[in-house]
Formats: sequence, structure tokens, C-alpha cells
Amino acid sequence: MTSPRFALAGLLVATLVAAGCDAFTDTGRSSHARDRETGDWTLIAQRSVDFSSDRDSIPVESDRRFRSLRLAVKGGSLELGDMVVTFRDGSTFAPQVRSVFEEGTESRAIDLPGDARRIQRIDLASRSTSKREGKATILIYGR
Repeated sequence: MTSPRFALAGLLVATLVAAGCDAFTDTGRSSHARDRETGDWTLIAQRSVDFSSDRDSIPVESDRRFRSLRLAVKGGSLELGDMVVTFRDGSTFAPQVRSVFEEGTESRAIDLPGDARRIQRIDLASRSTSKREGKATILIYGR
């Protein structure tokens, strides 16, 4: 006879497997990366960041309206300080994104305030934390 503890543990494992079976693909990419690749996320800007602290103003050339943003980092680790999104109407939005991003990671979806908005530029305070390469690239996706 199976003890109640083992039955409960088996049920928990089965539930976790069923709920998280698509959390990672067989190639090790997270479901967030898969969503970004297959969803309606569009690369709207990118910038290489070196080892020194830097403030960048990145123009967004797209006339498309966006509801949310997502940040991804490649080529090295990156420390992100402040981020300010300036919309075409002159209003701004400063989401709380201060964090260290390891190479190959990305942020959560950052919802923009109000209806879909046109973005004029994105200002970032960042620096690469990768001492071996000295540069990281931040990719900004919108949808």
C-alpha cells in the first residue's frame, strides 16, 4: 500500500510536470524567448554597451504603436540603471528595471501606460559587467 505522503508527492510532481512542460524547450530556451521569437514582438532598437558607465539616448524609428517592451541582453552581462521612455507626444514613462542581466537573459514584459503609444526614444543608464569582452548588446523589443 502506498503511503499518503508518497501519493501526495506523486500528485505534486505530476501537476508540476503538466503545468511546466513547456517552460523549456529541448534546446534549453525559456518559454519567454520562444514567445519573443514566435509572438508579435518586434526588435525596435539595440545598442552595444561597453564596460564604463554610459547614458544612451536610443531613437526609435518605428511609426508603430506599442503596448509593452521587453529587454534582452547578448554578448556579455549588463547592469541596467534607469530607463526612461519618451513618447511622441512628449510624455515620459520610467519603469523600475534596475537589474543585472546575465548574457542571454531578458526582462519581463514592461507594460506601457495608456493605449498603444508611439515611442520617440528610450534613454538608458547602463554598463557592461563582462570584463573579458568589455561589451554587451541590449536589444529592445516592442509589441
